[in-house]
Amino acid sequence: MLDARLARRLELAPGLPSLPAAAMRVVELGHQPEVSTTELAQAISKDPALSVRFLKVANSPFYARRREITNIRQALVTMGMNAAVTLALSFTLIPALHQSSAAGGYGYQRFWRRSLLAAAAAREIGRRHRSLLDEDLMLAGLLQDVGILALDVALGDEYQTLAGKAETHDHLVAAERAWLDADHADVGAWLMARWRLPEYLAQAIRDSHRVKPGDRVAPEDPQQRLQAAVALSGIIADVWMDGDPARSAAYAAEQVGAALGWSPEQVQELLDAVGEAEPELAGMFEIALDHPAATAGVLDQAREALILHNLRMVSEVAQANEQVRASEQQVRELEERTRRDPLTGLFNREHFFNRLEEEFRVAAAGHWPLTLVLLDLDHFKQVNDDYGHLAGDRVLRQASAVLRDALRGEDLIARYGGEEFVLLLPGVHWQDAQGAVRRVLEQLRCADMEVKEAPALRVTASAGLAVQEGTQPFRDTEALVAAADEALYVAKKQGRNRLVVDPITLEHA
Repeated sequence: MLDARLARRLELAPGLPSLPAAAMRVVELGHQPEVSTTELAQAISKDPALSVRFLKVANSPFYARRREITNIRQALVTMGMNAAVTLALSFTLIPALHQSSAAGGYGYQRFWRRSLLAAAAAREIGRRHRSLLDEDLMLAGLLQDVGILALDVALGDEYQTLAGKAETHDHLVAAERAWLDADHADVGAWLMARWRLPEYLAQAIRDSHRVKPGDRVAPEDPQQRLQAAVALSGIIADVWMDGDPARSAAYAAEQVGAALGWSPEQVQELLDAVGEAEPELAGMFEIALDHPAATAGVLDQAREALILHNLRMVSEVAQANEQVRASEQQVRELEERTRRDPLTGLFNREHFFNRLEEEFRVAAAGHWPLTLVLLDLDHFKQVNDDYGHLAGDRVLRQASAVLRDALRGEDLIARYGGEEFVLLLPGVHWQDAQGAVRRVLEQLRCADMEVKEAPALRVTASAGLAVQEGTQPFRDTEALVAAADEALYVAKKQGRNRLVVDPITLEHA
């Protein structure tokens, strides 16, 4: 809402743009819930200049048909009522505004060029986004800066001095807000309300500097789509207006890409379409442009910038993907380290119990065997006492290597604690498991422990084996582990260096 003093200055300003009589009648008809083509055709026909423009547009590429449109009624049917009302407003407002701008001190050539570019950009965004009517967007683009004309007339030299110092459109908006606590979009919306134009149009203009153009557009919200299209149209227009097409094109690609999900190639297509539409719109509204030939040069610079921008995007995406892969690898490595015993590299006790619970459930559901073996190095304390703990660590690492090499890839080997290991053999019957464990014990007996303090050192191991098989003798994993532990105790008691099978396993085999 405008400050009361600023609103008063605008109201009292001589030469403030006003709504022509023909436009007022169109607005009046537009507010009626059911307006007929006859009524609208009569209102337009009373203004000869407006009638000529209507017929010209109806036969233009906008609404090209095989048959020539020869009267206003045909034109209205061709265009549709909403389009007709919007274009009538455009054709009656723009000449009045053009006359007002020519009488002011602001650089009206620059004003009208940005307005035409923004109108073309808004229309093309609507065509490509297939979400809004082209005419609504075109009129919103045309009028989004109309507040500049009002401020120019109402504030005179003060505003012209301020505007003259602004290098870009964004700088002008910032300077207006610092001085007036409002900007020309607020003034434009105030004018829309004063003229009783549709509220959605006033709101889109009011928010053209407040909506973040890079925010993702919600496809189910038509007002948000309109606001975003108008805000983006100004950014597209600034590719020609800001003096640095390469920078402005790259910025436009970022904002349009973020809001609509468009690629730099699609943004370039949009820029090309806007460049082609600018002289078409200038002719439609009879606005002379000083530098029409400059469009091609701007597009060349923008095209080069967007190619570079696209290459940067591809590179950034590749780098981001590589970072994601590296992060995922780090997570996997960290997770793997948390599951491993740091001395031997085998899985740790916690991981073993997690895996045991899972395998126990799967074996019970599939009715296949699950073998568990507890294995303990014999007289390991003596190794530590005779040769030291470093030699003991070496023995543990060598024994772990033997276990890894002796068993299948799907088997799980873990350090259970101290010199004790646990083997989990899914799908292995107890007879086959016996043979596998005895081979492991034999390989341990023959393995060189590579302890320099005792070059001839050999170790033996005792093992206890229990199998969940047959009639499922063990109610849970705790009972299975206890059975294997009891069998290991018996093996040690019987003299070590041997395998003992749990009697419950033998009973239910």
